Amino acid sequence: MRNCTLIIPAVLFSIFATQARAAVIDVNFTAKGLGFTTNGTDSLNRGRTVDADLPGLTTSPVTGNGSILTILADGSAGVPAAGNPTMITLTANSRMDNFPADRDYQGGILFLSQQKDRACKHQDRNEGLGVRPYTVIAGSLANPLTGLRRIHPATGRAMIEGSKGISGGVDLKHGDEGGPIDPNHPNGAGHVDEIVYFDFNPSQVHVDADSFRMRFTKFKPRRDYLTLSITLMDGSFVTLTSISACDSLLFTDQGDNVWDLSFSGINAFLGSTVLDDSDVLAQLTVRAIERPNRRKSHFLINGISADVRAAPEPATLCVMGCGAIGLLCRRRSKIRRGGRA
Repeated sequence: MRNCTLIIPAVLFSIFATQARAAVIDVNFTAKGLGFTTNGTDSLNRGRTVDADLPGLTTSPVTGNGSILTILADGSAGVPAAGNPTMITLTANSRMDNFPADRDYQGGILFLSQQKDRACKHQDRNEGLGVRPYTVIAGSLANPLTGLRRIHPATGRAMIEGSKGISGGVDLKHGDEGGPIDPNHPNGAGHVDEIVYFDFNPSQVHVDADSFRMRFTKFKPRRDYLTLSITLMDGSFVTLTSISACDSLLFTDQGDNVWDLSFSGINAFLGSTVLDDSDVLAQLTVRAIERPNRRKSHFLINGISADVRAAPEPATLCVMGCGAIGLLCRRRSKIRRGGRA
């Protein structure tokens, strides 16, 4: 996320790896913000085919899988190295209807927008990360090629289609309320029920849950809704169902349909203590959904910010464990899950 009054540059992981104090890492989900390009007008996976693989952003060759985006501990995208390990791996699914799981129909391609250089106010209102589906082969399900990604004959790369945002809703054209998709007409509208997965790497990098913040763009109150599922390093989880910008304990208005979601507000929102300052993120999912009046969500994830530290060395963990038994016993009775309909 970009902040007009406070800009915190990415900090090399090796600088704070030996320090007990966390560093604040700010990740901007644009092609330029992640270091894929120096040109702010460039975007990735915007056209009719996926862009060529780059270090840190690849298209999986495995059937049913889409993009793989690797975020390093310094907040950039790339290949992990000594002193700068993987912090988060992002993947996605699209159009999660009743279609064979061994096909590409559900694979999600991650779109990264441009990052325009302009006046500070509302500069990121249309920027961020979205999800697009493959264009797939149509035909009878008896044909093993049906539902697999189509390959562009000139580039040899997978073809993609649909809107750039993370979309939620039902597919009225090809099966109401998540019903079966007609395999003879699998492409076109609607690209719905999309989800983004954030898989953290707590064995090497600790991302503090209570400090975690996400910025959403093109996120309109009373139109856009999402379900947020959080899994912590200790295996406990928190689920926030059908939340929107109207939930003021969670979201802060930045203007022009830009909203910040702060995990520090989750306890107040649920009315119980489900996160504390010792919790570390293991996985996070953001799913766009449909809510009243059959309105479909379409939004982008502009960025994230959090306190990040190196995971303790095994020897340190052993010493810490000697004094932590009582703490673990006390936490067993703590409520660690929640939801809001």
